[in-house]
Amino acid sequence: MKRYYRNGKLLPTGEYVVLDGAISLAVPTKFGQHLVVTAIKAPTFIWSS
Repeated sequence: MKRYYRNGKLLPTGEYVVLDGAISLAVPTKFGQHLVVTAIKAPTFIWSS
């Protein structure tokens, strides 16, 4: 089992504007997201949110 954690970020100009190539300022936040990856034998993708 592997665990991943990433801090969040606040984009004042909006995410989609940045994806279109605009320059933006990203402000880090103290909240983030966790991801846990566990290997299983069956060829199945299981997602829990």
